[in-house]
Amino acid sequence: MATAKKQAKDELLPTSTSAGVKNLVATKDVTIRGNVQNGQLMGLALITPTKQMKTTAGKKQFGTTFALLGTSLDAKPKYVIKKFEKVLKDAKKKSTSTTTKTIYSNGVRFNTGFSTDHLYIYMTK
Repeated sequence: MATAKKQAKDELLPTSTSAGVKNLVATKDVTIRGNVQNGQLMGLALITPTKQMKTTAGKKQFGTTFALLGTSLDAKPKYVIKKFEKVLKDAKKKSTSTTTKTIYSNGVRFNTGFSTDHLYIYMTK
C-alpha cells in the first residue's frame, strides 16, 4: 500500500490543506481545485482540457475521476454521469452557451462550464 501511495502521490487528494481556494491535484490531464473555509470543504472544481475529452483514454480517466469525486461527496455517480452525458449533448447543440443546467444528486450540485480549452465541473453541497 505504501508503494502504491508513493507512486500515485501526485494524483491523490491531500488529507488536509489550509483555508482558501487551492489546487489539490494538478496534472497535465486534470486539475482538482478545492475551496476550504474554517476547516470545511465548501466545494470542488474538476478542470480538464477539452482535448482530453476527444480520446477514449481521456474520457475514461475523466469519467473515473468525476465518479470518484462525486462518490466522495455522497452523490450517485451512475445517475450523475448519465445526466452529464445529456448535458454535454445539449451543450453541443447550443454551442454559444458556456454554462449548462445544474445536476442534483443527494444534495450535491454539479454545474458545468466551458471555455475554449477547458471543461469545468463545480461540485457544491
